[in-house]
Amino acid sequence: MWNGTTRRSRWAARGSAALCAALLLGTMTLIFCRATVADPDFYTRAVSDADGYQRVYDEVLIDPEVREELRSGAAGVPLRSDLVIDNLPLLAPPSVLERTTEQAARSFVGYASGDGPAPSREALLRPLAGGAEQVARQHLIALRADTDAATAARLTTLARQLQQVPGQWEANSGAPLTDYLRPPLRSFVHETWDPPVAQRLYDRMLDPLLNSLEPATEDAKPPSLDRPATPPPREQPPWLTTARPVFALATAPYTPYAAAALLAAAFALALHTARRAGRTARYTAALICGTAAGAAALVGAEVWWLGPAPDELLPSGLPPSLHALLADVVRELYGSAALVWWRGVAVLAALTLLLVVVRRASPRRWGLRLTAAGAVASAQLVLLPTAMPAAPPAELASGPADRRPCNGSVELCDRPYDRVVQIGTHNAMATVADGFLGAHQDPSITGQLDMGVRALMLDTHRWETGRELLPANAMISTGTRRTLVKAVDDVVSKRKGAWLCHGPCRLGATRLTTQLRELRRWMDAHPRDVVTLVVQDDVSAAETRRAFRAAGLDDYLRKPPAPGAAWPTLGEMADSGRRLVVFPESADGPMPWYRNFYSYAVETPYEATDAESLTCEPARGGDDRSKKIFLLNHFVTREGGADRAEAARVNAAKVIEARARVCARARGRLPTIIAVNHVTLGDAMAAARRLNAEPPRGG
Repeated sequence: MWNGTTRRSRWAARGSAALCAALLLGTMTLIFCRATVADPDFYTRAVSDADGYQRVYDEVLIDPEVREELRSGAAGVPLRSDLVIDNLPLLAPPSVLERTTEQAARSFVGYASGDGPAPSREALLRPLAGGAEQVARQHLIALRADTDAATAARLTTLARQLQQVPGQWEANSGAPLTDYLRPPLRSFVHETWDPPVAQRLYDRMLDPLLNSLEPATEDAKPPSLDRPATPPPREQPPWLTTARPVFALATAPYTPYAAAALLAAAFALALHTARRAGRTARYTAALICGTAAGAAALVGAEVWWLGPAPDELLPSGLPPSLHALLADVVRELYGSAALVWWRGVAVLAALTLLLVVVRRASPRRWGLRLTAAGAVASAQLVLLPTAMPAAPPAELASGPADRRPCNGSVELCDRPYDRVVQIGTHNAMATVADGFLGAHQDPSITGQLDMGVRALMLDTHRWETGRELLPANAMISTGTRRTLVKAVDDVVSKRKGAWLCHGPCRLGATRLTTQLRELRRWMDAHPRDVVTLVVQDDVSAAETRRAFRAAGLDDYLRKPPAPGAAWPTLGEMADSGRRLVVFPESADGPMPWYRNFYSYAVETPYEATDAESLTCEPARGGDDRSKKIFLLNHFVTREGGADRAEAARVNAAKVIEARARVCARARGRLPTIIAVNHVTLGDAMAAARRLNAEPPRGG
């Protein structure tokens, strides 16, 4: 009788322990889901860890298939010009892409848990539309600041009316978009200018522009951000029926408390049943945790080995760049999920080990052993990821310990300035970060320097009047030019001071002194770096001198040697502190540090419209081989802008290296400066490192 009762008690204890282990595994799974697939941050972190936001600009937007899709209307509106596509980083900067991803993640989790509708393309495009509207608002604010009060008020009214146009267009089934654009634009023009000027502006400029926007067919309709262009409902995915209860439980606010209460009750039952069977609580707890850990390890291994590969989860037919990006995001999701799961397994295994150690301890020493085992387990879990030694910084990891690098390399310290290959950024001031339309670079000037750029090509300007904006040789009729000049000068005032602009300052401008102060702060923080400025100077030397002095750069300015004379080494320039070289393209002095660039330099042509047009032929500066500096213009310009797709193509390290060597044979020396558009695309820095690893050529 006693043996039968004991056996029943033991079976009951085993059953309750197994039940408790199953509940523990279930609770761990619920916590896992709450921390991963049911958490919107899980998805946004994966995109960030895959460098997804930057790769949209650096890989996706230069993909020919993506560009063709955008031209045909994949973004909701056909973007027929590559110039428009290349301005998307300004309209949709990383902050907007992050908001779009957050919106997509929240929509997905809400849909999967039954708390929201299925994600729609229209809803996901709203942050992108908001980003474009914000950019337009910023330009409107800047324009209003330069106009009189009455014109500023009319601009505000015009902006409000234009905001209503998409809704009006969508609500009407037949009228073209231009029918809704014409009335507010016509009203603004006629209220702002005198009747003769207003009529000429509208007839000769605005009306032809609106006519170019007329649809090819009469039944063209706008894509809507609120209503799908293709309305058929999508079928519910088959996995959702099974997954929705899990998502609903994982996202419910009460779930952790309910799971903890249920698990505590199960543990109490298991321990009570174990005591009746004559087993200790610590033994039973160790058995429960060990069983749960083993089961979790088996589940994790099975999912790891049998789960689909990242590529198998993606739809077919995606453009290659988008497929590669999404595959990397899925890999990040897999990796993050695996890390969370196996951490849970490790915690259960460590707890099992701890309970075993405690069970074997004598009654007087179990507390000490419990503390020691807990400390060891915690140290292993917390410190293991940081146990590997960190690699030393690149600048400290190479070269003799008693020497500091110059421009990132100890070896370059002994090389003359003109024998060092430097990457330069063409129109370095025209950046997405600073809000330039038609930007030639994405990061700010200091961001470019942080990447390794050491030559900046800048354009200094004064804010243009209407007459300067439309010179006499502009390809428009004299009457139209006169009308436009008067239209601009009547309502828009000219800003004072020196500016960095590319083309009209209204398309993007930063104050010269502001950018020079940023440069000075960067140089303060990088005492061994030599920086070169090549300035297309449309402001006077005196005003330039005042800007450099106001920025606190006087002590950094280097006086060049006489043309044809030897340059100091980078190390000598860094040791002296005079390590900022400034060359104007037009002026020549009178400051001793402000000498004409082409007295010292030769270059290649700078107006290539495709990669095949990049040659080694002499351009400005001629082919005088006594000149020490060689500027290799290595960029493509189309429609007045910096084509991103071409920049990615020509900025490939192998392309740069090959052209630099070809031109070195033709011109007698390796380039001193290789000027590129969109330095974040391709790998110009790798090309410069490899070229600098070669012995200098020429004299």
